[in-house]
Amino acid sequence: MDTLIAAMTKPEKHYYWIDFKNLTNENKLAASQELFRIAIKYNILTNIIVESENPRCLDDFSRLGFYTSYYLPNINPYQISAKELETYIKTIAANLTSNPTNAVSAQEIQYELIKKYLYNFDILLWNFTDNPISLKLREHRLLKDQKVKVLLID
Repeated sequence: MDTLIAAMTKPEKHYYWIDFKNLTNENKLAASQELFRIAIKYNILTNIIVESENPRCLDDFSRLGFYTSYYLPNINPYQISAKELETYIKTIAANLTSNPTNAVSAQEIQYELIKKYLYNFDILLWNFTDNPISLKLREHRLLKDQKVKVLLID
Protein backbone atom coordinates (compact mmCIF):
# COMPACT_ATOMS: atom_id res chain seq x y z
CA MET A 1 0.00 0.00 0.00
CA ASP A 2 2.87 2.33 0.80
CA THR A 3 4.24 1.96 -2.75
CA LEU A 4 0.83 2.63 -4.29
CA ILE A 5 0.25 5.79 -2.25
CA ALA A 6 3.81 6.99 -2.84
CA ALA A 7 3.14 6.87 -6.59
CA MET A 8 0.12 9.19 -6.25
CA THR A 9 0.15 12.93 -6.72
CA LYS A 10 -1.21 14.56 -3.56
CA PRO A 11 -2.39 11.41 -1.70
CA GLU A 12 -3.99 13.65 0.94
CA LYS A 13 -6.54 14.74 -1.68
CA HIS A 14 -7.89 11.18 -2.02
CA TYR A 15 -9.98 8.91 0.17
CA TYR A 16 -9.28 5.26 0.96
CA TRP A 17 -11.65 2.45 1.91
CA ILE A 18 -9.62 -0.42 3.35
CA ASP A 19 -11.71 -3.61 3.47
CA PHE A 20 -9.91 -6.14 5.67
CA LYS A 21 -11.08 -9.57 4.53
CA ASN A 22 -9.07 -11.58 7.05
CA LEU A 23 -8.71 -9.34 10.08
CA THR A 24 -8.19 -11.43 13.22
CA ASN A 25 -7.13 -10.93 16.82
CA GLU A 26 -3.74 -12.29 15.79
CA ASN A 27 -3.06 -9.75 13.01
CA LYS A 28 -5.07 -6.66 14.03
CA LEU A 29 -2.30 -5.00 16.07
CA ALA A 30 0.34 -5.35 13.34
CA ALA A 31 -2.17 -4.27 10.65
CA SER A 32 -3.31 -1.21 12.60
CA GLN A 33 0.25 -0.13 13.37
CA GLU A 34 1.36 -0.49 9.74
CA LEU A 35 -1.67 1.36 8.41
CA PHE A 36 -1.14 4.08 11.01
CA ARG A 37 2.51 4.44 9.95
CA ILE A 38 1.42 4.88 6.32
CA ALA A 39 -1.40 7.25 7.26
CA ILE A 40 0.92 9.51 9.24
CA LYS A 41 3.62 9.40 6.57
CA TYR A 42 1.21 10.67 3.89
CA ASN A 43 -1.09 12.75 6.16
CA ILE A 44 -4.15 10.68 5.26
CA LEU A 45 -5.39 9.38 8.62
CA THR A 46 -8.71 11.22 8.35
CA ASN A 47 -9.12 10.06 4.74
CA ILE A 48 -9.22 6.35 5.56
CA ILE A 49 -12.17 4.08 6.29
CA VAL A 50 -11.20 0.78 7.88
CA GLU A 51 -13.85 -1.89 7.34
CA SER A 52 -14.14 -5.46 8.59
CA GLU A 53 -16.75 -8.18 8.98
CA ASN A 54 -15.20 -8.71 12.42
CA PRO A 55 -16.04 -5.63 14.53
CA ARG A 56 -14.16 -7.10 17.51
CA CYS A 57 -10.93 -6.49 15.60
CA LEU A 58 -11.49 -2.81 14.81
CA ASP A 59 -10.74 -1.51 18.31
CA ASP A 60 -7.01 -0.94 17.69
CA PHE A 61 -7.84 1.05 14.55
CA SER A 62 -10.39 3.17 16.44
CA ARG A 63 -7.89 3.93 19.20
CA LEU A 64 -5.43 5.16 16.59
CA GLY A 65 -8.00 7.59 15.18
CA PHE A 66 -9.23 5.69 12.14
CA TYR A 67 -12.86 5.89 10.99
CA THR A 68 -14.13 2.30 11.31
CA SER A 69 -17.04 0.43 9.80
CA TYR A 70 -18.66 -2.91 10.54
CA TYR A 71 -19.30 -4.71 7.25
CA LEU A 72 -22.69 -6.29 7.86
CA PRO A 73 -23.31 -9.91 6.91
CA ASN A 74 -24.57 -10.15 3.35
CA ILE A 75 -28.28 -10.90 3.55
CA ASN A 76 -31.34 -9.84 1.63
CA PRO A 77 -33.82 -8.73 4.32
CA TYR A 78 -36.71 -9.34 1.93
CA GLN A 79 -35.86 -13.01 1.46
CA ILE A 80 -35.59 -14.20 5.05
CA SER A 81 -38.17 -15.01 7.69
CA ALA A 82 -39.16 -12.65 10.49
CA LYS A 83 -37.39 -14.93 12.98
CA GLU A 84 -34.17 -14.92 10.90
CA LEU A 85 -34.38 -11.13 10.62
CA GLU A 86 -34.82 -10.80 14.38
CA THR A 87 -31.77 -13.01 15.01
CA TYR A 88 -29.77 -11.06 12.44
CA ILE A 89 -30.60 -7.70 14.08
CA LYS A 90 -29.87 -8.99 17.60
CA THR A 91 -26.49 -10.35 16.52
CA ILE A 92 -25.53 -7.10 14.81
CA ALA A 93 -26.75 -4.98 17.75
CA ALA A 94 -24.75 -7.12 20.20
CA ASN A 95 -21.63 -6.81 18.05
CA LEU A 96 -22.02 -3.04 17.85
CA THR A 97 -22.75 -2.64 21.56
CA SER A 98 -19.60 -4.47 22.60
CA ASN A 99 -17.49 -3.21 19.67
CA PRO A 100 -18.50 0.33 18.72
CA THR A 101 -17.64 1.59 15.24
CA ASN A 102 -18.31 4.85 13.41
CA ALA A 103 -20.40 3.27 10.69
CA VAL A 104 -22.02 0.19 9.28
CA SER A 105 -21.45 -0.80 5.67
CA ALA A 106 -23.61 -3.01 3.47
CA GLN A 107 -25.22 -3.48 0.11
CA GLU A 108 -27.87 -0.86 -0.65
CA ILE A 109 -30.64 -3.48 -0.31
CA GLN A 110 -30.07 -3.37 3.47
CA TYR A 111 -30.58 0.41 3.68
CA GLU A 112 -34.13 0.35 5.07
CA LEU A 113 -33.18 -2.24 7.67
CA ILE A 114 -30.17 -0.15 8.74
CA LYS A 115 -32.31 3.01 8.97
CA LYS A 116 -34.86 1.23 11.14
CA TYR A 117 -32.59 -0.66 13.53
CA LEU A 118 -29.10 0.87 13.38
CA TYR A 119 -29.98 4.55 13.19
CA ASN A 120 -27.14 5.68 15.49
CA PHE A 121 -24.46 4.88 12.94
CA ASP A 122 -23.19 6.46 9.77
CA ILE A 123 -24.03 4.39 6.70
CA LEU A 124 -21.67 3.30 3.93
CA LEU A 125 -23.35 1.59 0.99
CA TRP A 126 -22.61 0.13 -2.39
CA ASN A 127 -25.07 -0.26 -5.20
CA PHE A 128 -24.45 -1.98 -8.50
CA THR A 129 -27.19 -2.21 -11.10
CA ASP A 130 -27.49 -2.48 -14.86
CA ASN A 131 -30.51 -0.17 -14.92
CA PRO A 132 -29.28 3.47 -15.10
CA ILE A 133 -32.71 4.99 -14.34
CA SER A 134 -33.15 2.80 -11.26
CA LEU A 135 -29.64 3.68 -10.15
CA LYS A 136 -30.24 7.44 -10.50
CA LEU A 137 -33.46 7.23 -8.47
CA ARG A 138 -31.77 5.26 -5.69
CA GLU A 139 -28.73 7.53 -5.70
CA HIS A 140 -30.94 10.58 -5.32
CA ARG A 141 -32.85 9.06 -2.38
CA LEU A 142 -29.75 7.77 -0.62
CA LEU A 143 -27.68 10.90 -1.07
CA LYS A 144 -30.40 13.01 0.57
CA ASP A 145 -29.94 11.00 3.77
CA GLN A 146 -27.45 12.77 6.08
CA LYS A 147 -26.41 9.43 7.61
CA VAL A 148 -25.26 8.03 4.25
CA LYS A 149 -21.62 9.08 4.13
CA VAL A 150 -20.48 7.01 1.16
CA LEU A 151 -22.30 5.45 -1.79
CA LEU A 152 -20.16 3.36 -4.09
CA ILE A 153 -21.62 2.77 -7.52
CA ASP A 154 -20.54 0.80 -10.54
